Amino acid sequence: RLRLSVTIAVALAVVMPASSMFVSADDIPHENFDLAKTNLDVVIQLLNTSIAYSESALVSMSDRAMPSANQNLSVVRTILTPASQLIEQIEDLAASYDNLSYLIPPFTDLLSEMSTFSGMETEFLQSLSGIVTASQLENLTGEDLLAALDAMARVNSLIVQMNSTIDRMLPPAIEITSMEVDGETPFADNRLVELIENLRDLLEI
Repeated sequence: RLRLSVTIAVALAVVMPASSMFVSADDIPHENFDLAKTNLDVVIQLLNTSIAYSESALVSMSDRAMPSANQNLSVVRTILTPASQLIEQIEDLAASYDNLSYLIPPFTDLLSEMSTFSGMETEFLQSLSGIVTASQLENLTGEDLLAALDAMARVNSLIVQMNSTIDRMLPPAIEITSMEVDGETPFADNRLVELIENLRDLLEI
């Protein structure tokens, strides 16, 4: 269902002719107001779809399912591109909508931090695996001992870095949730903050 939603939304954004972009009441005849509203609806749909995929990525991270997490992050990246392009086109055509530029940065900031976390989690899981393997050896000496100690040090370092990254994920997630568009909060119904906080459970080892 998510895949179908993003396909439709991206298709709408791509095929939308430049002549149908947003304009203000002073710029367009009355009969074009519905078409102008549709453009904003497309942007909101794209961004809400990106939230859904971001949530799926966060769940996958909590489940230590990194291929799934990275796949979902890739979809988010794909969604934000046409959303950003559509907003730029709207702003170019109607000066009264030049305030829409505030919409995209929290989404790209969150994506950036989630991508960083995903890379660190991959290394974290690999290091943990090395520690588990070493613990199963009866006599840990020489290179095996050094490798285990190195893995433990790396895990401890990653825990600190991953906690900091979680801290940096929260502000854009909160901003997205409270963001207003035309007097409404179209992104408020999400679990971003909850799912981000759940990532800390990974680090309790």
